[in-house]
Amino acid sequence: MIWLIWSLVLLLGLTGWMSRLDAFWGDDTVHLAHALLADFLLACVGLHLVAVSVMSFLLKENLLLSMLFRRRVRK
Repeated sequence: MIWLIWSLVLLLGLTGWMSRLDAFWGDDTVHLAHALLADFLLACVGLHLVAVSVMSFLLKENLLLSMLFRRRVRK
């Protein structure tokens, strides 16, 4: 998931930059791609947060604190 999120951030920056170029001026395709990537990124982040919450509950482990402090934190 982290690779997908970082790839989407990179593509979002690329399409944002491309939308300002003269070569794509007036072309709605780049703007549409930028908007779709932004929506997909938000959906992926939301899904990731839900998955971390569910797995924390199922494993009885605080995964957020485990990721932040790099050690297991049991509930």
